[in-house]
Parts: sequence; C-alpha cells; structure tokens
Amino acid sequence: MNLGDSIRSGAKWLLFGSIGNQVIQFAIGVVLARLLTPADFGLIVTVQIFTGLAGLIAGGGMGQALIREKDVERLDFHAVFVAQLLIGAVIYFVFFVTAPLIAKAFGDPVYTDLVRISTLAFLLRPLVNIPSVILRRDMRFKETSIVNVAAGLLTGAVGIALAWLGWGVWSLVISGYVGSLATIAALMWLARYSPKPVLALERARRFAAFGLKFSLNDIVSYARAQSANLVMSREMGPAAVGTYNKADSLVNIPFQTISGSVYEALFRGLSTVQDDLAESKRLYLRSIELLGVYTLPIYIGMAWLAEPFILGIYGPKWADAAIPLAVLALSGIFTCVGHPAGAVLAAQNMLGRELVVQLTFLGTTVLGILIGMHWGVAGIATGIVIARGIAAVHITWLVATRLPLSGWEVVRALRSSIFLSLFMLAAFLLMKYLVLPRFAWSWPLLELALGCLVGGAAYAAAFLTMPIASLSGERARWMQLLRLQRA
Repeated sequence: MNLGDSIRSGAKWLLFGSIGNQVIQFAIGVVLARLLTPADFGLIVTVQIFTGLAGLIAGGGMGQALIREKDVERLDFHAVFVAQLLIGAVIYFVFFVTAPLIAKAFGDPVYTDLVRISTLAFLLRPLVNIPSVILRRDMRFKETSIVNVAAGLLTGAVGIALAWLGWGVWSLVISGYVGSLATIAALMWLARYSPKPVLALERARRFAAFGLKFSLNDIVSYARAQSANLVMSREMGPAAVGTYNKADSLVNIPFQTISGSVYEALFRGLSTVQDDLAESKRLYLRSIELLGVYTLPIYIGMAWLAEPFILGIYGPKWADAAIPLAVLALSGIFTCVGHPAGAVLAAQNMLGRELVVQLTFLGTTVLGILIGMHWGVAGIATGIVIARGIAAVHITWLVATRLPLSGWEVVRALRSSIFLSLFMLAAFLLMKYLVLPRFAWSWPLLELALGCLVGGAAYAAAFLTMPIASLSGERARWMQLLRLQRA
C-alpha cells in the first residue's frame, strides 16, 4: 500500500470513528440537553477552561513527538509515560489546593468539589496517551476508532442514566470517568503495552524538545478557544456559557468528525515525506479540496437552518443558541484551509513560526470578543469569525514560505466545493420562497427536514453529475458504492 492509500485508509477509519462518535454524542447531547439545563453545561465548561489548559501542559506535546519520530524504542514510551504521570500528579495537587479559590472567583461553592474530582483525570491520562501513540504510529486507526465509538456509547449511557436520576452536573463528570477507564483497558490490550516505572530523563527530554513547540501552540490555541468562555463566565454567567457552547460544539462537529480525521492521517503522512516538498504540497492541496467538498455544505446547512434546528431538536430553552450557531458556521471555509496547514507546519518542524500565528490569532480573537460582547453572545460569535478569517490567511501565507505554493493554488483547491455549494444555496432559496409559504403553519422540525432533504439532494446531484475533473476519482467511488447498494 503506497502512502496515499495509507493516508486514505487511515482517514477512512478515523472518519468512521469520528462519525460514529459524533452521531452518538449528538444523540446523547440532545437527551442530556432535555434532562439538564444550560447552567449545568455552563458549570462543567467553566471547569474545563482550567483543566483543558492544564491537560495540554501535562501532555507536553511528547505524544506528537513520538508519532513524528522515525525510529523509537519501547523504552522511549516508558520514559514519556513516567514523565507525563509525574507532571499530572503535580497538576492535580495544584488544583486540589486552589479549588476553593476558583470557587470564590466565580461565586459558586460547587466549583470546589467539581474541580477536585474532575482533575483526578490527570492521573489517568498517561494510561490513555501512550497506548494511543503506539497505535497511531502504526497507523492502526481502525482499532482506535472502534474503541472510541464503544467508549462514547458507554459514557453516554451512564450520563443519561445519572441525569435521569437527578444527578445534574455530576452525571457529566462520573460518566466521563467510566468511559476513560473502559478506554484505558481496551487501548492497553490492543497496543500490548504495560507501563514500567522507567525514569529516563534524557529520553524524555529529547521528545520534550519537539513536544514543547507543539504544546506551546496548543496552549495558545486553547487559550484562544476558551477566551470567550472565560469572558462570559465572568460577565454573563453559566447560562450564557452553556448557550454559546451549544452553538460552538455543533459547529465543531464537522471539524472534529472530518477535519480531525484527515489531520491525524495527513500529519503522519506528511511526517513520512517531510523532505519531499512537492509531495507535501500535493497532499496539502488535495486535503483542502476534499475537506471543502465534504464539510462546506454542512457548514452552509448549519448557517441556513440554525433556528429550526435549535428549536426543533433542543427545544425553546436553547433558542438563544440559534443566532451564534448561524454566525459561527460561516467560519467553516476558514477551517478547510487552516487545519491542514497546521499539519504541514508540524510535519516540517515549523511550530515555532506557527506560534506567532497562534499568538496573533489569540490577540485578534480577544479583541473581537471584547468588541462583540456589547451585542451579546451573537456579537462575540461575529468577532470570533472575523478573527478566524484573519488567522486562515496568516497560516496559509506561512505554509507558502516553506512549500512551493501560491495563494491562487489554495483558492483553486476550494473552487469545487464553492461551485457545488451554489446548487445547495439555490435549493434553500427555492424552498424558502416557493415551498414553505404553502404551509399555513410553521413547524421547526418540518422546516429542518425539508431543508436537509432539499439541500442535500441538490448538493449530491451536482456532485455526481457535474464534470469536475479533480473530483472524478471521488465521484467514481461514490457511484460504485451506489451501484453496490442497488445490487
């Protein structure tokens, strides 16, 4: 199997795992949203502002360094495991001591116990990280995908049961631990990995050198992503945090499902051919084109159908999430360009320069939030979208300084998805002005169902019939699949 086929196979299994997980999490999220309140979700999101940042420090980027390294020994995995466990223990101690201060800062004593119990996860993370790295190095994405889907089902089932019994925010915490323990058992068995207390500082330091760059970028990126939550937690309360995060989490579904799957396989593939700049460029542009084709229609559909989606699926108590969902979905095209660019920079060991992009992105995001907050959650969403557009241009320019790449080539890689999306928009307009006015009553679920059917059919018909040369291979695969289905 050549590299292109390996990347496609890996991305396919990662996509399976991501789609399975996202379908499960979406269904579970709908049930939990009906059982819990926006404030319950807001409480856990506020805790995750701190624990998520500490999690990036705990990992130290050493896992990504192990994946990128061409040759590693078993002792390297043990050394990184011990290093991550020691860092995790220190982080847990810090959170245990400072939990009352966090509770005081946000004016709610429940944060004390939430922080102390949630941060126990830092002692478990190395048990997940190392076997995951082993499987990802071997491009065994099939196994990791199946484990993630199964763990998601278990986590969701436990969470729903506890929420039904009235456990509130604790249903989210406890179910997460149940899923983590199941994941640890499965991954360690699949990777045939048993941790050993090997304190090899020199080995750990070698991976930490690259990992530090990776981690710094992740930390800045995380600070940017959480800046809106921090501002709203302080200024608007947990209900506003829950509302914004419902919209943001929905917009992240195609990003996590498709873009995340492509990133994992693309990063490993680009690391393999890191010295071949022409091949790296080809893989980058192809990933942009395919991401656009498979994700841009989802973002457009989200933006157009945001209100009926929120009202029909989650109910009136989540109505305030509709406008920020529509606004945030507009940033989808920037994700198609920016996310693969990050894989290129990581594979080319240009993370130091990417850090400049992330710091600039953080600055523009904070500025957008501070200006936009005067118009509420929708204003914050608008400021974030503008910042994402600036960052996409910035990181693409940075990739072009390394690869023989022009901005016009990036635009051409998006032409197919933009062209096909015009058919979807035309279908939405016809539905709005010709179909919906014929109904004497308005029902959000009906509008949502019609929109998905009409828009999806228009996009699929254009994809399968329009003579776009660069998509001939993708079209042939889908036509073959459809023929097999009919047979």
